[in-house]
Formats: sequence, C-alpha cells, structure tokens
Amino acid sequence: MTKNHIVAILMLASSFSFAAPFTCVPMKVKVVNHHLVLEGASASTPQGQLYFFKNTSKQSLWLDRLNKKESASAGWSSYLRPTNWTALLLDKKEFTLSCAVLTPGKVDYVNCGQAISVCTPAHAALTTNHKGSYWVAEDLPWDVFVKMLSKRGVK
Repeated sequence: MTKNHIVAILMLASSFSFAAPFTCVPMKVKVVNHHLVLEGASASTPQGQLYFFKNTSKQSLWLDRLNKKESASAGWSSYLRPTNWTALLLDKKEFTLSCAVLTPGKVDYVNCGQAISVCTPAHAALTTNHKGSYWVAEDLPWDVFVKMLSKRGVK
C-alpha cells in the first residue's frame, strides 16, 4: 500500500466519523411503576431538555404523558414502531410517560424501562424560538429522524 492510499483511507474514515449530525448519549432515567419519569428542564437547559426515544421492543408502542392522577393526558400520545425514533422537547419538570400496546378492545401497559431506550443529543442546539413542551419528531427511522430534527430547528 502506498502513502497516497493510506492518506485517502484516513481522509475517507475521518469524513464518516464526522458525518453523523448527532451523537446520542444514553441517559439513565427513573422508572417508577413501569413509567419513565423524566427530569425535564433545568438551569443548564433553559430552552428545555431534548430527549430521543428508540423503541427497542418488538411491538408498536403508544407513549403517553401521565398526569398527577396517573391517567393519560389528552394530546400527549405518540405512536412509536419497533426500531423507530421519537424526540421530545421538555420545558417542564417531572414529566412521566407510560408505554402501552393497544390491541382491539385492550390496552396493555408495558415497562417503559425495558421497551424503549432514552438518550439525549450531545452538542445539539435549538435554533428555533418555539417555547413549551412538544414532540419534535415522531416515529421515524434514524436517517429520516435526523433530517426532520434539522427541519424543526435542532442542529
């Protein structure tokens, strides 16, 4: 192998290592009664905390916010198929999510700690002025997910 070949290989390898727009840092989250309890916004994240969720189970899931009475909150459901990703921006504290499998006439709650993985993007910045807590991108394969995040102001 010549010196030119080695230089070309190193240049190609370095371009791939910087090609991924996000590095997802796994997060340890609190699981209470099979529900995820997310810390949410803090002093270090004034625009809110961005969470990425990946469905690691073999079933499609509904992620839903629980209110104080441990019942679902209208408008907070997000459908997530196996291996797909969803992103949630939270400007609230202590946000609890349930995970459920819906079949005709039946809702089976599953352990969120076992059904989804949670991470946060390293070095991501929000370039939008949107305020509040909302689903930024929902139920997408990783490559499409990353493009959607970019369209929604996550860089």
